[in-house]
Amino acid sequence: MKTLFLNHKYQASYITFIVFIPLLFIIFRSNDFFKIEIRRRFFFFGNKTIYPNQSNQ
Repeated sequence: MKTLFLNHKYQASYITFIVFIPLLFIIFRSNDFFKIEIRRRFFFFGNKTIYPNQSNQ
């Protein structure tokens, strides 16, 4: 495993870890807000696509 992470071919893995670890930390820290926001947007787009006549335009 040391040779895998010390090899210069895997510099992209360092970038992905640097990007994803704070992102996952932010998502898990604000998990309730994240689920509420996803649910609200999903139901907004879902109602707009499924019931276009009942959407307030």
